[in-house]
Amino acid sequence: MDSVSQASPPHALPPASGARAPGAGWLFVGVLVAALLAQGATLGGSFALDDVPVVQRNPALARGLGALPRLFREPSWPGELEIEPYRPLAAASFVVESGE
Repeated sequence: MDSVSQASPPHALPPASGARAPGAGWLFVGVLVAALLAQGATLGGSFALDDVPVVQRNPALARGLGALPRLFREPSWPGELEIEPYRPLAAASFVVESGE
């Protein structure tokens, strides 16, 4: 009876000494490999849907880093739309990523 009362309940948390569960490193590696395999096929792909007018042919983005303040004041999505989308963070990230 004593051994039963001294046993930890099955839902007890592990000690907070920083110890990791066995196999936690392999789980991380497995998730990382799965993510790389899933996204790896997209690396050789080209633009899709509205990427060409929004990224490649967008005159607001062609002005380079000096145009960043302007991107936050005006609509920066090209095209003949019923509305003029205001997406300054997306447009600014495209400019920064291009490095121009």
